[in-house]
Amino acid sequence: MTTISVLYDTSYLMAGDGLIMWGSDGDFNLSWPFQEYFVLEHIVPEEVKKEIASHFGNPEKDKSARKARTTCAEILALPNHKEVSLAALEPVEPIERILGPDSPTDKRILAEAWRLSKANPKDFVFIATHDGGIKIEAALWNSKLGMQIFTPSNRDSFVEALVSDASPKYETSIKEAQELREKEQREREQEKEDEERARKEQERIQGRQNAAFAVLFCAVVAIVIAFLVWVYPPIVGWFVIILIIFVVVCWLFG
Repeated sequence: MTTISVLYDTSYLMAGDGLIMWGSDGDFNLSWPFQEYFVLEHIVPEEVKKEIASHFGNPEKDKSARKARTTCAEILALPNHKEVSLAALEPVEPIERILGPDSPTDKRILAEAWRLSKANPKDFVFIATHDGGIKIEAALWNSKLGMQIFTPSNRDSFVEALVSDASPKYETSIKEAQELREKEQREREQEKEDEERARKEQERIQGRQNAAFAVLFCAVVAIVIAFLVWVYPPIVGWFVIILIIFVVVCWLFG
């Protein structure tokens, strides 16, 4: 399974945009069945929490900060969330030095995205942010360095990359499912052939047994008839013979 690490920034949470979710009405407009090939991992850095908490009591930002705290609570309630500290990370030298990230937290968020991408190049990193500096730097990393790092600014490119990643897996699963169905069909047909072959063999054996029994029965009847012809007078003997033949014919055909 390919992991999508969603890294939340203070600006995104303060804007009240909520959780990053799947679906046509969600942030990642990626329909089924492609969703099943990815695992969403939600990350809220400790530094982001502290920035949100610093706005409590601020007349202009208190309401937004409390909404952001509610969103953080929803994220932390998810089974696939992860809490990290960015304190030990060294900022990555930016490509864009003028309009790129400016605050220490922004630089460390990018450093975490860099670390995640380098640790697992086939996985994806989505930085949920409204900060222009982070967006610019992430876009340059994606276009110039080929890193799988995206932001809301290049969301469409991100979804295209997900589809490109999942399509071969989906086609392979479809092919495997088709091969499995064909194999099961062949096995069912083979079972029917085996059953038919066994039935015919049983009929052949039964036919041989019936034939052997008929021969034996006819031999016994012949002996009885010969005995009766020899013992009884001819008239009585022939009467008995005709009676025995009648009984035998009735038994065989009726």
